[in-house]
Amino acid sequence: MAFLTDQIPATGVNLTDLFHIVDPFDLSQGNPAGSSYKACFQQVLGSITGGTSVMIVGAGVCSVERCGNNNNASGNCSTVSGGYGNTSIGNYSTISGGYNNTSICTYSTISGGYYNTNGGNNATIGGGITNFILTGSTSSTISGGLSNETIGEVNSINGGRQNTTIGTYNSIGGGCQNTTDGCSSTIGGGLLNESTDFGSTVGGGFSNTASCCYTTIGGGQGNFLNSEYSTIGGGLNNSNAPVAGRSTISGGESNSVKCSHDFIGGGCCNTTLNAYNVIGGGFNNTTTGSTSNILGGTNNIVIGGISSIVGGSGNYIYGTNSFIGGGLTNTTFCDWSTIGGGSSNSSSGFYSVIGGGNQNTTFSGCSSILGGEYNTTIGSHTSILGGSGNTAVCDCSIVLGSGIMSNRSNTTFVNNLSITISTLPTSSAGLPSGSVWRCTVDDILRIVP
Repeated sequence: MAFLTDQIPATGVNLTDLFHIVDPFDLSQGNPAGSSYKACFQQVLGSITGGTSVMIVGAGVCSVERCGNNNNASGNCSTVSGGYGNTSIGNYSTISGGYNNTSICTYSTISGGYYNTNGGNNATIGGGITNFILTGSTSSTISGGLSNETIGEVNSINGGRQNTTIGTYNSIGGGCQNTTDGCSSTIGGGLLNESTDFGSTVGGGFSNTASCCYTTIGGGQGNFLNSEYSTIGGGLNNSNAPVAGRSTISGGESNSVKCSHDFIGGGCCNTTLNAYNVIGGGFNNTTTGSTSNILGGTNNIVIGGISSIVGGSGNYIYGTNSFIGGGLTNTTFCDWSTIGGGSSNSSSGFYSVIGGGNQNTTFSGCSSILGGEYNTTIGSHTSILGGSGNTAVCDCSIVLGSGIMSNRSNTTFVNNLSITISTLPTSSAGLPSGSVWRCTVDDILRIVP
């Protein structure tokens, strides 16, 4: 026989089921075991959480809210555990505290702050003011800050002000008015930066834009990347063109890359116009030939391919495989020509060399001027070793001195020749034809026939 005081477990219980309540100290019903009453589970739960209790049953099924503070837990299994004027609409959503926060979607969370709105499933707002996760922004997070907004799935904003993520898998660390609009793009911080394509990154700075996939801007101001796999380390107003993929600008100001696989180290107003070019730095240097280099200086231009200018100012290379070491307004016009330095030197012959000096000119192939001033080679395979105002006209002639014009091939021309007699041979014995020796009888120089 079962008694009222027997404890037999029940199954299939819901909130509207009736059950007995036995008060063993209430003998008003004439039963020595106590008095028996009927009640449903909803009544009992209300008596536990109502009245002066801190937590009460919310409008949603199995929901709980903080009483007396205008909170509303209307989603099923939703919770508003503190704060004032908070509304948890989504099923299984949670608001821990704060003021006038709204959690709309399933499994959404707001930890605190005020006037925050979470419209994403499995999304989280840690705190802050007027932060907004748009409806449909699944698994996105805003940790805090002011007026940040995320539109898209699996996005993250750690803080800052008026930052916006659009797309998927994007992240903004902080700063102000930064925007990511792509997939897997990142902005570390700064102001008014944009990262708008797949895998693009802006570390910080002001008004920088990475607008193509897998591009990176470290910082600086006004830098712009518009081609894939490209990098700007920093600086001011540096940019690359849409066809300049896989290029790098380390820094500087107003530098521009116009073709792929180019590099500018720094400086100001430098420009690469062909592929595989390098400008180390300097001012207003330009490369237009493929695989060409300018290491520094000002106003230098390389037009020919596979050519280099080390430095100086106003130097030009028009031919391929040519080189200018430095100096001022030196120019190479033909292929495989070299000017070491100096001023206003001009090389117009193939395989010609000018070591330095001023206003020296080679017009012929395989000719050389080591230095001096106003020297000119016209014949091929000619050389002027130095001096001033010399002209090598005939092929294979050599000039050393001043004001000399060669008039025979395979000849060396000098103004004066001084020979140390004491070192000359005093006999022709064993000397080859053409050798000079000194006769000790008459002290005359002779040539071996």
